[in-house]
Amino acid sequence: MSQHEPNIRLSLARSELPQLRTVEDWLADVISDDVEKNTSVIKYLPLLFEELDIDPATLVDKAHVTGMVSLNTGYLDAGSIPQYALARNSMTSLADAFDCDAGLKHCGLLIYSHTGVDEEPVHSTVCWLASEFELSRIPSFAVSQLQGACFFQAIDVARGFFHSDPALQSALLVAAEKWSLPYPRVLPHRTVLSDGAVSIWLERSQSVQGLEICDSQVHCFTDFGDVYRQSAYPDQDTHAMSEKVTETINALLKKHHLVMPDISVLAHAGLTSSMNNQVEKKLAVALDTVIVETPPEYGYLSAAHAPYVTAKVLEMAIADNIQDGAYVIVWGIGVGGSVGAVLMRVCNQ
Repeated sequence: MSQHEPNIRLSLARSELPQLRTVEDWLADVISDDVEKNTSVIKYLPLLFEELDIDPATLVDKAHVTGMVSLNTGYLDAGSIPQYALARNSMTSLADAFDCDAGLKHCGLLIYSHTGVDEEPVHSTVCWLASEFELSRIPSFAVSQLQGACFFQAIDVARGFFHSDPALQSALLVAAEKWSLPYPRVLPHRTVLSDGAVSIWLERSQSVQGLEICDSQVHCFTDFGDVYRQSAYPDQDTHAMSEKVTETINALLKKHHLVMPDISVLAHAGLTSSMNNQVEKKLAVALDTVIVETPPEYGYLSAAHAPYVTAKVLEMAIADNIQDGAYVIVWGIGVGGSVGAVLMRVCNQ
């Protein structure tokens, strides 16, 4: 972190995770009689997949799905709870965790991230949230469509605001996903999409416990993005993706004159556990490096995935389970070609 970089720390986080289900449960819902009346997103599917040249009907076909993942594969399903409510619940939990009565009212910036199309796609979810939590007076907007890299783009934007406005003292990053029926749950690379939401509090401080942001990067690569558009098969090669993740992380380390052995905690937000393992091998991660990732049955939380593993690392840091001053890397990826990573330092003294 340069001498001109503001001291921005992640100090509090709360997650909202719904019930665990299996792909077989989801397929049963897809073929039920009340799919069309339970969702408005069905009319948008042809537009969403036209660019990928994929027939959406194949992505909810049982034979196609079972060719990619086991029917027993787990994921998180919000059921009838909309994306907005997931985000609101995580924000409410965060507000309740503050020691003061003001809760979120002293927030100076609200950034919302999502990728899935909500049940009410013509409305602005971030405006609803700002209104409900009495934050309409502050800048609030969405950073979306980068899937697992949304979080890092949001961090980049927040850092820019903190740098340009010395009066800004706090910001709130919220990420939520809800994949409405009959939006496909199973995508190439054996990825199963999950629902969930995470809220993370950032503040300008040199004294609060938490994770201090050193730097962050987001890159959009077209090479494996183009490959994805040409194929919807489960044997899609993920090595190109893991190579770009490794390249992004190494560039971040080099910029700060660090090497991988200097990193005490590596938090994965890959599409699958196997991709996480590929990245570990390519980075030659030391045996004593603490690895943080979601349980396999949680699936891929998309825009909320990197925030979720970051929240777990933050919890460990505040509990003094990570040495003060230790470096942390969190990375995430989207199936369309976006890769992001953030370098942070533990501050628990």
